[in-house]
Amino acid sequence: MADFPRQAPLPIVAGLTLAAVLLFGAAAFARTPDEAPSLAPPGPEFSVVGVSTAQALADACWNL
Repeated sequence: MADFPRQAPLPIVAGLTLAAVLLFGAAAFARTPDEAPSLAPPGPEFSVVGVSTAQALADACWNL
């Protein structure tokens, strides 16, 4: 049986490098939180519930 030379994983490395460049390149041009547009006020069909603890938030979500 003949031993064939193992192929280098060049396509895999090139693909991973391209994916990383595209992902991090897009993130470099993303907006920062202070540049984001403000949210519209809630409509009349919604009610705003103020909560001060995690348990109060869980209860408010449970009661939806």
